[in-house]
Formats: sequence, C-alpha cells, structure tokens
Amino acid sequence: MAEMEETELETATQSEKEKPAYNRKAFKDMSIEGKLEYLTIKPFYIPNIIVEISTSEGAVVGMVNKVTNGKVLVSYADQLGTAEINSEEIVPIRMKMFSRFCKNRQSTQAAPLKGF
Repeated sequence: MAEMEETELETATQSEKEKPAYNRKAFKDMSIEGKLEYLTIKPFYIPNIIVEISTSEGAVVGMVNKVTNGKVLVSYADQLGTAEINSEEIVPIRMKMFSRFCKNRQSTQAAPLKGF
C-alpha cells in the first residue's frame, strides 16, 4: 500500500515537472490573434488599453470591445462611436496607453478608415 502511494506521488511529481511553465510573451511579440485575445479577455484589475490598429486602408485608435466571427469592434479613444474591422485586414496592433490616463493625454488621432 505504501509503495503504491509512493509510486503515485512520484508519477504526480514527474507530470508536474513535464508541464511547461506558463510562458507570458511581451505584447509586441504576440500574434495578432493573441493580442486580440489578450485585449478582450483580461483580468478585471487591468484597465482598458488603448491601441492603434492599422489596416491597409488606415488606422483606428481606441479600445477593443469584442471579437466575434472575425470582426473586431473598437470604440474610438477620442470621439464617440465604434468601428468594425475584419481581423484578416489587421496589419499590426500597437499598444498606446491605458484608458485611465486618457484625460490628460495628447491627441491620439490616426488616419481614419474609409467608410467610417
């Protein structure tokens, strides 16, 4: 009986060692899909992050609200309204600032997308 418990304990210890440690990447090193996931599914204590999303048609500066069916819904940082962008059209996503600092920021305008 004691031998079985020791074997189970050794097996559990080995499986814990074999599991890779959670490896967090820097935001700039993530893929576009990884960045979108990070921006939409984050702990409550992390404030909203203002990002610049560039496409071939222009750029949008704002906060990513949600991603559904390949569409990214972004709230503008410095004006009312939202933009919907196809996730396939996104070239880079760059982090600009945290939303709690928006009141004292300088202009974050980028070239607007056509049709918005």
